[in-house]
Amino acid sequence: MNLDACKQEIDDKVLWVGFSVDEAQFATVSDAMVRLYECGSGELLKSAEIAGFYRSCGAFHPDGIHLLVSGRMTVMVLELPTLKVVATYEVLKTDDGSSTALVISKDGTKFLVPECRNMNSDKSKAFGWDCSDPLKATELFIKSDYGARMFSCAISDDSSKAVIGGHAPSILISMVDGATLKHIGNGAFFAG
Repeated sequence: MNLDACKQEIDDKVLWVGFSVDEAQFATVSDAMVRLYECGSGELLKSAEIAGFYRSCGAFHPDGIHLLVSGRMTVMVLELPTLKVVATYEVLKTDDGSSTALVISKDGTKFLVPECRNMNSDKSKAFGWDCSDPLKATELFIKSDYGARMFSCAISDDSSKAVIGGHAPSILISMVDGATLKHIGNGAFFAG
């Protein structure tokens, strides 16, 4: 393994790591770089600068040829193995906050991005997108009635629903239209 590459990773403060669909590679995301490594040897295969942010994260698309990476207000689609940005989607609609997570469904049809707003935290939103074709993703819904900052999310195996968590009780939502299906439990500051 290249020790210079390891030192660079430490300097970059890696924010996300993940395995490719076939587990032959893994990627790291920092606030300014994406790196792709070979799993067997740990060899750095490719690196690329990105318009990231201190909360940037990634998700390998199940098609095996794309990696999605969140910026402050965008989701970038990178082609593997070149790491060339082939599409960018403006997901967040205001610069009051930033994205806090990025998850993609196991079948690759949907992704979800929650936000954390700074000044108007009660107006934080979650954004659901159709990414069946990662190069032509379309917005499905904006979840705007959570009422607090959001920090985490997960999409069900069948892509029909998702869970969002943050500073209010977690909620189960529809991945079709963002409708609340069920209030789950307590948020980070309301444990009781």
